[in-house]
Amino acid sequence: MSLLVAVKSCLRDLDRGCHDVIRATWGQNLRSSLRFFVGAEPNSRSSHILKSDEIQVEAADDYHSLPFKTRAICQWAYPKNITHLFICDTDTFVNVNKLMSCGYERYDYVGKISRPIGETFPYEAVNRSGVPQSISECHPWASGGFGYFLSREALGLVADKFPNTWAEDLWVGQVLGPHFQKGELLALDLPANSYSSHFPSTQFGGEYDPKYQWMEMMQAAL
Repeated sequence: MSLLVAVKSCLRDLDRGCHDVIRATWGQNLRSSLRFFVGAEPNSRSSHILKSDEIQVEAADDYHSLPFKTRAICQWAYPKNITHLFICDTDTFVNVNKLMSCGYERYDYVGKISRPIGETFPYEAVNRSGVPQSISECHPWASGGFGYFLSREALGLVADKFPNTWAEDLWVGQVLGPHFQKGELLALDLPANSYSSHFPSTQFGGEYDPKYQWMEMMQAAL
C-alpha cells in the first residue's frame, strides 16, 4: 500500500511560504509521502528553483485551471507505485493520524461528499468571474478544501478525462459519478473535520495567508 499526499499549489503560494508552513506542521509526519504541485504554461521558463518535493506540471497556474492541474497530478501519479492519492489545497490542515486511520484503503473515493452517493441532482452556480455553471444531473463530489482520496483506478479515470468545468472537485465527482452508479467503484462519505480542516476564511475575514499562523495553531492544538 502506497499513499501519496498531493498538495495543489501554485508559484504564488510557494513564494508566500505556504509549502514551508506545511513542512513545519502536519507535513513533517509524512516525509517522503508528500509532494507540492505547481503549474506553469507549457513550454514556459520559470525562475523558481524547486525543491525535491515540489513538482511542476503542465497546467496553467491560475484558479480557473485547477481541474487541469488536478488532471496533471493524476497523470504524474498514475505511472508511479501509488495505490492511493490524497489531494488537498495549501489551506488544508491535515490530521495525519486520523488521515491514515480513516479506512481510505478500502475505497476508490473518500472525502466530505455530503450527498447520497450514486444519486444525481440539479446544480447551478456562478464562479468568481461571473461565469454560470448548470448541470441538470450532477453527481455528488468530495470537497477539495478538506481534501479527498482517489484509488489507483479512480485517479486513472481522472487522468484520462478532459476537464469541462471550472470547479476541480466538482469535475472529479462528475468523472467518477457514473462509475458509482454502475457499482464499478466504491465511495465513502466522511463528515467535515474527520481527518482535516479547511481554513475558515469567514473567521479570518479573507483568504488563507501564512501570516495568520493558522496551521501552527492547529498543530499546537493536536
